[in-house]
Amino acid sequence: MEGVGLHTGEKARLTLKPCAGKGRVCVRTDLQNAEIPLLIESVAEVEWATTLSGKGATIHTVEHLLAAAYALGIDDLRVEIDGEEFPAADGSSLPYVELLDAAGVVESEEVLRPVTIRKPIWVGDGDKHLLALPCDRFTVTYAVDYHHAVIGRQVLSLEVTPESFRKELAAARTFALVEWVDALRRQGLAQGGSLANAVVVYSDHYSGELRFEDEMVRHKALDLVGDLALIGRPVHAHFIALRCSHAMHIEMARRIRDCTTDL
Repeated sequence: MEGVGLHTGEKARLTLKPCAGKGRVCVRTDLQNAEIPLLIESVAEVEWATTLSGKGATIHTVEHLLAAAYALGIDDLRVEIDGEEFPAADGSSLPYVELLDAAGVVESEEVLRPVTIRKPIWVGDGDKHLLALPCDRFTVTYAVDYHHAVIGRQVLSLEVTPESFRKELAAARTFALVEWVDALRRQGLAQGGSLANAVVVYSDHYSGELRFEDEMVRHKALDLVGDLALIGRPVHAHFIALRCSHAMHIEMARRIRDCTTDL
């Protein structure tokens, strides 16, 4: 895949390759093949997107590809890229799902045991909450409320499987309220953002036709899946999220890693 990054606006070429038994890793081919493990330990920044770093290299906006890899059960993946941000494509995970489906998968002899939490874990920040409850499956309930007339309140609940991800989450795109856009660009972010890779929400309408009536909450759930993928193992829990951010997703992933001794 080749395209511009959502935040840097820089073009990069990305290639997905097999790497049996080595987990998920990003390789910066433009920086002497510096390797960045796609794991929670590599997280560097979590403002508006998830950024990882390691061995003097950085990679931005990893969550959409990781959501696709996690949901499709791909535990070993080598991502080679000649730039510092994964291509935004259309702002969703769908192009990555299509790449992975076209390549096909090979069953590994090594089976990764899921992480199963045994007691509730809670992350909170003001009116934002993220709760993980014991469950024998990976289930997400997500709610958003931006106090916005167009978006309203949106709630989604589903078990995340390869089939449900393809049907219910993969195509949901990045979005931004119009008043966020100038502020983001003043911070040096959203430099590659356009109507080709994001939905803009105006005071009384969307910038274009939605793919789902509740596309905003579906994209937030997609982001949560991608951020939790950084745990490095499948997770069995019921995640209940209200008005969450990448920072809270990552904090939950860290809590799960910290309380699980057999990773």
